[in-house]
Amino acid sequence: MVSPRFAMLPRLSRSQLVTIVSALALLALALAPRLSGITSIGISGSDTVYYLSLASLWAEGETAFKIDGGAYVFRPVLLGLYALAINLIGPYDFSVKLLNIAADGFTILILWWILSKHLSINSSAAAIFAGLYAFSPFAIMMARTELTTPISTLLVTSSFLVFLHFSRAPMANRAPFILSACGVLVGLATCVHEELGLLVAGYGATVVVLTWGSLSESGYASTQWLSLVVRLLALTTAFALLAAVPAILHLTHPDAQIAAAMTRSTELEFVEWLTRPFRYAWNGLAGTLSSWAAIALVAAATGLALARSVRLVSGRDVSSLTWVPLLLIGSFLVIYSAFFPVIYVRNSLPLVPLAIVALAAITKELLSAAAPLHYRQFRDAALACTALVLLVSGLANFANQQQLLKRDFSNDWHIDLETGPSKISAALSNLAKRAYSRSSTRKVFDAMQGIYQSGEPVLFASSLSNPYPGRRGFDLPFYFGEDAIFIIDESQPLDQMIRQRKIRYIHHSGQGIRSEILRPETASRCKPGCVWRQQVRPRLGVPVGLEKREFSYQEEYASLLKVLSVFETEIVATSGSYSVDATKAGPVGGDDYVIFRIAHTDERQ
Repeated sequence: MVSPRFAMLPRLSRSQLVTIVSALALLALALAPRLSGITSIGISGSDTVYYLSLASLWAEGETAFKIDGGAYVFRPVLLGLYALAINLIGPYDFSVKLLNIAADGFTILILWWILSKHLSINSSAAAIFAGLYAFSPFAIMMARTELTTPISTLLVTSSFLVFLHFSRAPMANRAPFILSACGVLVGLATCVHEELGLLVAGYGATVVVLTWGSLSESGYASTQWLSLVVRLLALTTAFALLAAVPAILHLTHPDAQIAAAMTRSTELEFVEWLTRPFRYAWNGLAGTLSSWAAIALVAAATGLALARSVRLVSGRDVSSLTWVPLLLIGSFLVIYSAFFPVIYVRNSLPLVPLAIVALAAITKELLSAAAPLHYRQFRDAALACTALVLLVSGLANFANQQQLLKRDFSNDWHIDLETGPSKISAALSNLAKRAYSRSSTRKVFDAMQGIYQSGEPVLFASSLSNPYPGRRGFDLPFYFGEDAIFIIDESQPLDQMIRQRKIRYIHHSGQGIRSEILRPETASRCKPGCVWRQQVRPRLGVPVGLEKREFSYQEEYASLLKVLSVFETEIVATSGSYSVDATKAGPVGGDDYVIFRIAHTDERQ
């Protein structure tokens, strides 16, 4: 007998149960690879450490947009959310990762909702299409970092969902406040990744296109013009209230990242100006999903255009989901490409859910035209098969991860159509190394567990290894924090430094080597208080007595050993080549390291 408490609950139909189960299954399967081992991999990279360093300051109540000589990052929403994650979850090296994974989970659910409810395809096909993003190795990798894209992707996808409520409603019900909500979400996205503010132009253009029909039918009456103006103002004003100040600072401040990127753009030749947006779109899809996904979208859009031209598909019957996402992506890339000479693959990720929606919508329209009688079962099966093929090709795509992560990936057209078991195996192996391996910073910190105690200074004694403040990792609060001392920041002789500051441990490694700091024109980014972009070569090797001799990584280590020879020291942890021979510096760029412990009470004479 059913309890009265449960008898009052609404009964779910079989289709509703299938819908709920498919959504939960998709979410569970998507979160599993994102969460696996997330607490043990640590922090790696440069931008990730910089964002975390800023967020750690925000978590302590200090609102900062730069660290020492670093670039300004006017991203208040991003830094605020990261600080919130640190305060709520705790000062761990996985707190922000969990935030990004949660954001990705919501993105996947929203994408599935758009496909199943707004596009009206069955829940299984919707789940597989959403799986193009959910199981993209590139998206999984990004969710397991502290980079901005999972949050910006969520905000862009959310803005699109809100806009759908405007675009698909009857003209009389297209309330301006819906556009205000869309503008707010785009504004928030801009405060996470500034160039996403360009999307407001695409939304504005879409509003004009959607309103133009009623304008022409009314004979361009003044009331219709007023309605259009009010809607555009609702969109842009809500956007500007959030994004105007960060956008202005990014565009005008000489040390802001986006200003520096724009100044590197040169005058475009006509052919380059014409082709760059298409190349950016192609490489964005080829990088985040696969070349097959890019081909499928181009082929489907071309096929739909041809079907409309021969009237196999009526223009009035075509869903707005077939062209609104493409208009948003296209307008964004046209404006972006006019100012920026490169787009990283990861910066294309917020546009990927829009491209998936467009691909699913266009494929549905073509299948509906091809099988008008009893087409629903055929259409849904064909949609699911199409998505499944693209899903498999997407798994294989990460075999080219070294190319995907290059800064100049967008400079040429990239096509890779090879898909097979060996390619998928290589892709999964790359994903394991890139997203599941412990970072070099975490390896060192783990090796010090049970040895190091808070309050014992640790000197990182390679001047070329992670030399820039805010990008070092070791001085993050959940690692060594204020106990971390970096030799590049110091000018005091090392033996005096060890005695006076009671340095307990000395670490040496070739990890994170930045050899450009050896060039005379390299900007000085020394300890706090130095001048940003001061055109003076850093004084390398001063603490170990190399200021009057030519500096080298190997010579600095030899001089370090000479200084340590007057102290009672022991090696407490090694890896790689240092485990074989600790008298020679490890390979440049490798993760090999050695850690010495100094016994201050038994100093040699």
